[in-house]
Amino acid sequence: MNSLWFIIASLAIIFLEAIIYKKLIFKELTINRRFSSRGVFPGDALTLEFTLSNNKMLPVSWLNIQQIFPMGLNFDNDSMVSSLGKEQFIHRLNLYVLPFQKVIRKYLLCVEKRGFYEIKGISIESTNLFGTEKYYSQIIAPASISVYPRLRDLTDSMAIASSFQGENIVKRWIMEDPLTILGIRDYQNSDHLKNVNWKATAKYGELKVNTYAYTADTKVIVLCNLEANDDIWKGQNYDEVEKTIEVSASLIQLLIKQGVPCGFATNALMAGQEYDDFALRFGSDNKHFINILDNMARIQMYKKCHIADTIRKIKSHITWGTVVLIITPVVKDEMLQELSTLEIQDIKIIALQSEVNKSLKNLQIYYFKDKDEQYEKN
Repeated sequence: MNSLWFIIASLAIIFLEAIIYKKLIFKELTINRRFSSRGVFPGDALTLEFTLSNNKMLPVSWLNIQQIFPMGLNFDNDSMVSSLGKEQFIHRLNLYVLPFQKVIRKYLLCVEKRGFYEIKGISIESTNLFGTEKYYSQIIAPASISVYPRLRDLTDSMAIASSFQGENIVKRWIMEDPLTILGIRDYQNSDHLKNVNWKATAKYGELKVNTYAYTADTKVIVLCNLEANDDIWKGQNYDEVEKTIEVSASLIQLLIKQGVPCGFATNALMAGQEYDDFALRFGSDNKHFINILDNMARIQMYKKCHIADTIRKIKSHITWGTVVLIITPVVKDEMLQELSTLEIQDIKIIALQSEVNKSLKNLQIYYFKDKDEQYEKN
């Protein structure tokens, strides 16, 4: 008889325990995740801090946690990692949590590619104390990290001794001040006749033009163009896009170091942002540069609209003294035609692939070359 009562009591306890756990197991259970930094550069190490808090009297005897991550976030220890298709993977974690206990885990990660990485959902699984039932839930614990574009050392590429007699080409991109003449140099196809120094021309027997100081009031909008083809929804070549973004970021860094206020725009789709969320506010401090890098991290492989349409959208930001500096994979005749019709005082284009032998009234075209090669001005 005693044995029967014991069995009945045991079954009652198991039944009541299962009901209590079913109702309360995930109550007051919170998970927070945060990265150690707002943003990093490719190859940098970062830490993901995972915090789980059990804010109740009930212990959690077993907790299986499955975190979904985008590909590209590489765990230093990948023993608990398994693939989930081409774009995601799962990280698994098993825990036992006491009443009112906080558990903190830190994971070392490394990211090799530029991008905006966002983590959201967590699947959790648990059981009652006796393991007779399983319970499932989803928890949203968002966190994000921006991986900025690599910054190139453009020091050697930025000076063209043969064309500009040792001048810093960054200053040449900025609007010149006609009141301050620095010296003279040889005439080039893109130079205006108004800048010809006729006395020096007569003296040397060949066309010479004045070189000017740049005005301190100039602002620059760097426009990163992904328009390598005419199809709006056609993706771009990965290396081509990355080179365009990296050169844009590096030029902004150099301009800001010169104290030149910069803004940034692009005709690319942006991860986690609406199209019009440009970093167009002008600034020349490090905080502003980090904001621009964060925007650049969000650039995706598809363009939203054509480059001329982008300039029309941002035209209200282009006041007197504003230089529009376009970094583009290629330069097409159609693009030049559209840009030349816009009432913009100063548009300068840097092509990353092919030279364009054209000189238009309000356009100056440069050709970027990697490493020890030089820019060539058409």
